[in-house]
Amino acid sequence: MPLSERERLWGLLESLAGDPFPAEPERPYGRGMFVGSSSLNATRGVALDGMLQYARWLYKQGAVASDERKLDSIPELKQAFDRHIANDKSIVARKVLGRGFATMFWLDKDWATSNALAIFGEKEKELGEIALANYLLFCPPYHDLLPVMVPYYREAVELIGKGYRKEVDEVDRHLVQHLMLLYWHDKIGIESEDLLIKDFFSKAPAKLRSEAIEFIGRNLHGAQDVKPEMPKRLTALWEWRWAELKQHRCDGEGVPFGIWFASGQFDLDWSFDNLLSVLRLCHKAELDSWVVERLAVVSQDRPVAAVEALGMMIEGDQEGWAMYRWHDHPRIVLSAALDSTDRHAQEEAKRVIHLMGSRGWYGYRDLLRDLQEERRP
Repeated sequence: MPLSERERLWGLLESLAGDPFPAEPERPYGRGMFVGSSSLNATRGVALDGMLQYARWLYKQGAVASDERKLDSIPELKQAFDRHIANDKSIVARKVLGRGFATMFWLDKDWATSNALAIFGEKEKELGEIALANYLLFCPPYHDLLPVMVPYYREAVELIGKGYRKEVDEVDRHLVQHLMLLYWHDKIGIESEDLLIKDFFSKAPAKLRSEAIEFIGRNLHGAQDVKPEMPKRLTALWEWRWAELKQHRCDGEGVPFGIWFASGQFDLDWSFDNLLSVLRLCHKAELDSWVVERLAVVSQDRPVAAVEALGMMIEGDQEGWAMYRWHDHPRIVLSAALDSTDRHAQEEAKRVIHLMGSRGWYGYRDLLRDLQEERRP
């Protein structure tokens, strides 16, 4: 669209943004509802989103110089958003203001900072919470916004599992992702003044705490661009959490260190020390198929630790289904242990093969026969 249509385009957006909205439900969210859905399907919400795109269009067209990124350079947009922030108490508008906050910050850092409280701190009809929920869901954890968002992240931690978030847990999951990525990139820490990490792990339910650790592991798995200092930082987080988990013996909380081990991003001895500690206490490794695959890869280098871990995982598989997912990886681990010169590794491999046979997995007996034939004079 040519820049000559600017006035006509703005008139259309402004008219649509003033469109009467349908009666809103008493509860903004409930089970099965998609956060932000009503604003995506309401004329007013679409028009407000369009206003943000209008600003980007002006910059793209060169109507506003990049070094003049202030809303004063787009007075019609500034007036409209000032008006909606002050007077528009609709849930639809608050959803757009929340998920569009990062764009507003890009447009005018000072203006966005000065309006953050009005957007995220509005108590009427839980509008501030609604804006924050949409920010968490639709925006990544921008580093530049962190100083502005810290008090609202803290509020989000306080609200975990409360109100509508008893049912809409996707908001809490996205909060986890924000906090863990901010920690990953060294923007917040265990001992940082914001207390976000400590407060989250002290107040979140067990399932959400476990998801936080698992989220990091999943992001590590297959990652190609992990900076050299990152493993040390993540190691500190795990050791801090494990010290707490050991006291409660993993009671009610999953301990997904397995995926950290499977990522291959950490020192191998440290990885095995912690994997074996978790298995001794909890008798299972989350995402076990990934763990066993990694055990097969490193079994030549650490045959004793690999076969011990495999044995404890089999002992912890009370239902007997896990091995169906492990393919030929146990055979690789057992073969490496039997072929090693370490007597303990050999004996542990034999024990594990007999254990598997007692559970109906007879396909590994040939490893013992092969070993006996090799030792015949």
